[in-house]
Amino acid sequence: MTGVQTCALPIYTRTGAPYFKPYTVLHRKGLKIAVLGMITPGIPKWLPQHLWDGIEFEDMIGTARKWVPLIQEKEHPDLLIGLFHAGYNYNYAGENKDTPRNENATMLVARQVEGFDIIVSGHDHQEKVEEITNDAGHKVLIVDARSHARALGKITVSLTRHAGHYDKTYTAELIDPAKAPRDTAYLRKFTPALNQVKAYIDTPIGEFTETLSGREGLFGPSAFTDFIHNAQLRETRADVSFSTVLQMDAKIAQGEITIRDMFNLYKYENGLYLMKFTGQEIDRYLEYAYQLQYNTMTSAQDRKSTRLNSRHLGISYAVFCLKKQYPSPRSVNEIPEC
Repeated sequence: MTGVQTCALPIYTRTGAPYFKPYTVLHRKGLKIAVLGMITPGIPKWLPQHLWDGIEFEDMIGTARKWVPLIQEKEHPDLLIGLFHAGYNYNYAGENKDTPRNENATMLVARQVEGFDIIVSGHDHQEKVEEITNDAGHKVLIVDARSHARALGKITVSLTRHAGHYDKTYTAELIDPAKAPRDTAYLRKFTPALNQVKAYIDTPIGEFTETLSGREGLFGPSAFTDFIHNAQLRETRADVSFSTVLQMDAKIAQGEITIRDMFNLYKYENGLYLMKFTGQEIDRYLEYAYQLQYNTMTSAQDRKSTRLNSRHLGISYAVFCLKKQYPSPRSVNEIPEC
């Protein structure tokens, strides 16, 4: 959809006005196409408030019910497309169809809000090509092309003029980008920006005298977690540091390191927080983290299927290590020393 400007609802200012342009209208070969953009209202669950202060996140279904009639009345589009950053499964993370501000409301909007012809979605990293019948009895095509440019969504729309309106049919497929022809115009437009990003992340920032391995950090002290702990303690002057191994197989090789390498430590823009804890709160925090990290063994046969969870938490200046050949201890205090 070349020419679509940034549009994102249900984000509003505290005055009730849309924070971004809510929709855009395209004119293609005599057709008028309206594109309504919406983003998941789950953002406040992940990002600290100072990153979105002054913004209100409303429910996607309610927002669509407000804007679709306005678009239809003002623009009279031949085709209405929803462009959503939201997933398909509205039951994800214990939510359901009645959950206010549902994080993944794509299917709910498609079913409950009359007017959409096509919805292009993404957020849950799942591929989806499905035509549903909404509550009003009309067909709506939903297309989700996974994530990380692993697929391209291609939608073909056929419109036949009939008695003052268009009869519409849609087909869609997901294409492997490696098998698609190179778009020279696209490459020409974005290659300069891509080269800028590459130059930045390849900037040298230091040198490691040994290789850092995330896997080692799961079972005891390691250079990988020490590097994170030392950086956190130096910046905050705290007494205790908590960190996590986000990717068990993350590795940074010995030698010169760049900004690119740092994404092997923490892939996303994680924040650093300084908090006050009592000794009891630290103990409970570790107990909770330990339960997330390892399954409790109930018999000798369980040793063959011990599951690790990537949400590992380590604590600086207190050594905790699980001997993986032993049954799971009952508490953090009973973990054998390395």
